[in-house]
Amino acid sequence: MENNVRYLSKKIKMKNNKLKLTAISIFLMGLYPTISAANGYHFLHQSAEGLGSAYATNGTGANDISAMFSNPASIIRFDGTRFSTGAVLDFPKSTLYNASATAPYSDGTVAVSGTPETPTQPIDTAYGAATYFTHEYRPGLVFGVAVGAPFAYVSEYPDTAVSRYTATKTALTALDISPTIAYRINPQWAIGGSLNLQHYTAGLETMVATSTHPTVDTDVKSSIKAKNFAVGFSLGFEYQATPATRIGGSFRSSIKHSFHGTSELTGTPANYASLIAAAQAQNITITSPNGNVDFDIATPYMLQFGLLHKLT
Repeated sequence: MENNVRYLSKKIKMKNNKLKLTAISIFLMGLYPTISAANGYHFLHQSAEGLGSAYATNGTGANDISAMFSNPASIIRFDGTRFSTGAVLDFPKSTLYNASATAPYSDGTVAVSGTPETPTQPIDTAYGAATYFTHEYRPGLVFGVAVGAPFAYVSEYPDTAVSRYTATKTALTALDISPTIAYRINPQWAIGGSLNLQHYTAGLETMVATSTHPTVDTDVKSSIKAKNFAVGFSLGFEYQATPATRIGGSFRSSIKHSFHGTSELTGTPANYASLIAAAQAQNITITSPNGNVDFDIATPYMLQFGLLHKLT
């Protein structure tokens, strides 16, 4: 079964080039958990201040502590003890046009039938939050923490659509906590860094064909669930060249998540028997509908630079 699950997982990854992710962030103003889902790998909206300025200067020009998401050195500009939080609601529109597929195990000429032919709105409504806290320990030394979910995606396609052998649901829930520190070297230079602690829970679902001429009534469902915790880092600097000009830069590392989880095949006894026979034809032996699965997800690295100049 483990070999079969790895085959199914590989099949999902090969055909589903964009991993669809969902992320859980925490809205600390009431300890209210929310789900952040976006039409893309990066859920950009981590700051109300940044959203209002279209994320110009990547944190260097932001006027509140949410700038630490883009540049951990930026919190050096904020004294005292501060708290910032923001939420966002997104309504993506998506349609799969001209959907077509050929049956697995066949010679590539057998078309897959399904309803609907063109699934609409597979990308869920996006909603999420990010929260920030800073404390000036002493002049020139500031500590902070950020809670959010910068990478987010979820999609759901009907179990009966022609796309069902690629994926029916792919989702990842995440929590990202980033303790941060910033230090002022001199009146011009400041540096900062943070650890990015990420906990992810993945869920992948797809329908599996059981013959060379599959139909909706003969399918078996494959469900995969897995969790992982991994750590990355962010580094940044700010240089106050003049009272009117500030330059900043930051690097956010990629984080590799190596998932270990379980999979389950569900369907009628007849369909499950047909799947065993189809797998044997592919030199794959299925001994149980339950098994173990391993797969990797890597968040992208981010290199950013910003320039702020006050014209008047």
